[in-house]
Amino acid sequence: MTRQKIFISYGHIDNESMGQNHEGWVSSLHRALEVRLGQLRGKKPDIWRDNHQLRGNNDLTNTIFDAYKELAVLISIMSPRYFSSEWCVREMNTFIEQAQARGELRYRNKCRLFKVIKTPVSLNLHPEPVRDVLGYEFYAEDPETGRMRELSPWSGSSYEQLYWLRVDDLAQDIAQVLDTVEEQERSAEEEKEPEQPEEPVTTKNGAKTIYLAECTYDVKESRETILRGLHQHGYNVLPDKAIPLHEPELSAELRDMLSQADLAVHMIGRNYGLVPEGVNTSLPHLQARMCRDPALGKIIPQLVWMACHESEDERQLAFMDFLRDELAAGSEADLLEGHLEDFKDLVLDRLQRTMPPEPEDIGEEQPVVSIYIVCEKSDLDDIIPLEDYLFDQGFDVVVQLFDGNPAEVRRDHQENLKNLDAVLVYYGTGEELWLRAKLRELQKIGGYGREKPMKAKGVYVAPPMTPRKGRLRTHEAMVLQGGPAFDPSSLKPFVQKLRGGTGS
Repeated sequence: MTRQKIFISYGHIDNESMGQNHEGWVSSLHRALEVRLGQLRGKKPDIWRDNHQLRGNNDLTNTIFDAYKELAVLISIMSPRYFSSEWCVREMNTFIEQAQARGELRYRNKCRLFKVIKTPVSLNLHPEPVRDVLGYEFYAEDPETGRMRELSPWSGSSYEQLYWLRVDDLAQDIAQVLDTVEEQERSAEEEKEPEQPEEPVTTKNGAKTIYLAECTYDVKESRETILRGLHQHGYNVLPDKAIPLHEPELSAELRDMLSQADLAVHMIGRNYGLVPEGVNTSLPHLQARMCRDPALGKIIPQLVWMACHESEDERQLAFMDFLRDELAAGSEADLLEGHLEDFKDLVLDRLQRTMPPEPEDIGEEQPVVSIYIVCEKSDLDDIIPLEDYLFDQGFDVVVQLFDGNPAEVRRDHQENLKNLDAVLVYYGTGEELWLRAKLRELQKIGGYGREKPMKAKGVYVAPPMTPRKGRLRTHEAMVLQGGPAFDPSSLKPFVQKLRGGTGS
């Protein structure tokens, strides 16, 4: 019979209710996992735990440990009480020993022991065979006090939302292990040949492995958002275990993981971060620097996201300058300092750039050239004459959207910059800072996954006219002075360039 049972090991005090209207923390997690795993796998999971009041009964002890032979997964609710309990430690160690004896502690690099960390505990307390296994932290730092706050379904506000995200992450990974166990045992029953070593995870997009750099605590939730998106698309993500924090093991481990990576992603916060033993730079700084280590024998494309522009730590400010000057300037690196959702889209788009190009149908008519008009919402009425003129000239015209879900609007904007043939920025009621932001987007347009240059990029200067507007100059786009009223002749250089001319 296929092993599908899940056992929750916990200290009794960690399930005591803190209020009359709340069930125990472990009981709540048990119930949540039953629901979510049932939704993910289409059948009710077999999750059980003892009530901790009968411990010491030899018959119960033997029953529990005999049942380990049927276990697919052990969930250890780790806390200070868990590691001070002889019984809890015995449950965990017995499962590890039995699984190791059968060579089944890990399936396809996924450990069958899931570490749910309810309260922070020293890594040194974790059993050595699973010390490198990444845990699921059910706590978060309070930004006002710096204290760690426990996540629960009744913690309210953002902490409650984080709790349900952690539950979903845990359920998704447990479902993956259960599916793997079921698949392998079914194969064994059918007397198939032993499974060959697993190849690196790939997707229809041709991506293989992403190194998602360890980060400081202030951007940890953002990193987990990116991690979920990568997992949902089936990408293989490193590190997949805890990394050593002292030399020379640290550098050796980083080189090994980076040598497997097709892309490195860095999330940079305001804090400098932990400085490992034996080095003089923080872990985020070291990871970014090692991506360019000649010993890797290759150049790893990098994507960098900065959550903020300021820091109180001079070391972090210097690190940010290093990233801007050294990495963002390279052809194999892109830097984004905008919204997290924009960066998430950028990462997924970059991974999809490995897709082979679609074969072109011979004999098809040449596609119509498409122009993307970027403007302020207040300019939508004023661009109508310009939009109509370009359409009458035989071009497809797409105007920037403003209404709808903000994430979907941003995604549509990026897709247009990525795919359309030309862009025309309508500089009307927008402030100068707005224009600068749009020009920076054009500079980073390759980061959205664009593989071929645009046919033309232009800035159409429209009312209200100012002396500053009249002197506008940029090497990033063709400047078209429109004057106080729309004049089609002002678009002539832009249209000429789209039709294959040189423009001016």
